[in-house]
Amino acid sequence: MQYSTYIVATLLPLLLDKSAVGSILATSELSLERKIGDVVAGLAEKLQLLRREFLSEPVDPERTFDFEHQVNEAVRELGRQFVQAVYNHAEPVIDSLPKHVHCEASQYTRLNRKTPQNVWTLFGQIRLHRAGYRPTDKSGDATIFPLALALGLIGGASPALAERAGALMGDSGMTQQAVLRRLKQDHGVGWGVKKLRQVTAFLATELAEQRHEVQVEKLLELLRQAAASRGRHKPGLSVGRDGITMGMRCQGGSVHEVATCGTVTVFDRRGKRLGTVYLAYVPEFG
Repeated sequence: MQYSTYIVATLLPLLLDKSAVGSILATSELSLERKIGDVVAGLAEKLQLLRREFLSEPVDPERTFDFEHQVNEAVRELGRQFVQAVYNHAEPVIDSLPKHVHCEASQYTRLNRKTPQNVWTLFGQIRLHRAGYRPTDKSGDATIFPLALALGLIGGASPALAERAGALMGDSGMTQQAVLRRLKQDHGVGWGVKKLRQVTAFLATELAEQRHEVQVEKLLELLRQAAASRGRHKPGLSVGRDGITMGMRCQGGSVHEVATCGTVTVFDRRGKRLGTVYLAYVPEFG
């Protein structure tokens, strides 16, 4: 079952209406502040310990290397716990939520307790507890989780992490395994190839609808820069194609194929290339 932005626009305000659960939210806010205070205090204690250990012996490159990595891990753990606490307080307690709601001409009934979901973020994995609503008529349609929809989770990944994974996949020379290693190293993300493909496929589908408009605007921006440039030439607009030779393993041995895409390039009045827009649909015969 596919859910449109209608859910976010109509169901979420009903579930997350602060005016309807003011006293409960006030209590929850105090609890959140205490939890964040404990997290920050724990980080301060950890950093002080690392400082004392580092300065207790003569400094050398190896210990400096280890020290920075230890500080990085401590700070990332603070971010992970902080994000987890804030996200879990974005939705009121279960008893303050409506028992029944209508969404897209269907009625949904709230489950009696929040259920957990593991969510990957830029700081690692967090545990998200969210309220679920099941179709009242037991039609078999999927249970909806308004908080997860509001956060914009993509295959259990936060939007920021999904953007990071997509950017890495788009870098020249990056492979799936290289992306997974970077995500593990930089963000503590324990994905496999299947999850990486799921997230990037979703991004590709969602961004495809915007690509044409963005590319047109980019070309217009480059043309404006070219027109405003100085030099003895006229601004240039070059349409061509680019490609790369790829070695591929298949039954019967290895072959080499050329992946080709169309290009639109803008040059300024000095003949300097200002930028290129690449036009491709892969795989596409010919």
